[in-house]
Amino acid sequence: MPIQKISEVNSTLNEIVLLCERTQNRAGYFAALYKRMTNAVAAGILEGAFQDGPRMEKLDLVFAQRYLDAWDAHQQRTSCSASWQSAFDNCADNGLTVIQHIITGINTHINLDLAIAAATIAPGDSIHELEEDFNRINNVIAALIEDVQECLCQVWLPMRLLASIANNRQEAVLNFSIGIARKTAWANALLLAYPHG
Repeated sequence: MPIQKISEVNSTLNEIVLLCERTQNRAGYFAALYKRMTNAVAAGILEGAFQDGPRMEKLDLVFAQRYLDAWDAHQQRTSCSASWQSAFDNCADNGLTVIQHIITGINTHINLDLAIAAATIAPGDSIHELEEDFNRINNVIAALIEDVQECLCQVWLPMRLLASIANNRQEAVLNFSIGIARKTAWANALLLAYPHG
């Protein structure tokens, strides 16, 4: 069902997280992170952090719908994008760390879905009007990384050891992964915004 408000995104993500907790599904790691990021973007919209709040809300909804549709398809065992199918299949791999599960979700959702969502809400020349707000999301996400690391320490005990050994370099890895993914998403959004150009 199409979502109309960011609050609906949050409640649906919360349901996914709770289901994943009950079923021990590692897809919950990404869903929990995504919920935090969605809350942060929603707060940024309310606080006037973006040039065009309504446009950013529309982007957030189109973006989230792609993940929620992929999740529903996976749950119903119907087809979804190859990228999401691979990400969901990887959740059964006990050999992957929590960070690897999170980065797999980040790369899929940002590299694929964000580019499509951006081009959908800002086709043609209007894509350029979106660029500044698109880039501002990086600052919102970067501010969450320390909090995310602390949460990871609570749900995945090896993270505490990793944090002490790595001297917080894993924060840089997450920030780097998200930053590179968003740069790729913007390049792809530009291509998708001009489908016949």
